[in-house]
Amino acid sequence: MMNAICNAIQNLRDWILVICEAAKEVLAELGAEKQNASPNLSNLFCDYMNLQKAERRDWSRYGQQKGTADDLKTVSQAVVYLKQHEVFTQEDLDASLTSVQEKASGISKEMKNTSS
Repeated sequence: MMNAICNAIQNLRDWILVICEAAKEVLAELGAEKQNASPNLSNLFCDYMNLQKAERRDWSRYGQQKGTADDLKTVSQAVVYLKQHEVFTQEDLDASLTSVQEKASGISKEMKNTSS
């Protein structure tokens, strides 16, 4: 169970890194001045959606719609989760993930001590 929690945390971090990289690319294309500022996560999601849409230009119309629908579902679930946990910036997310990882580490230690 602890491995699953640690893997989920790592997957979230990897996903956020992908979104951040996508946002940086969009910001570079638009010539934004505040490229190094920590953006609002909802803005990152919008930028991610726009980048995904741009990557699907050569897809069939059905493929574009299906990809967009899948992305909307994923982003919607992420937004709901983040809102419920009052996570609005990348710093909030990093703090939340660190907290969860610390709790998981504590539980893992307790399990090891109990099984010994």
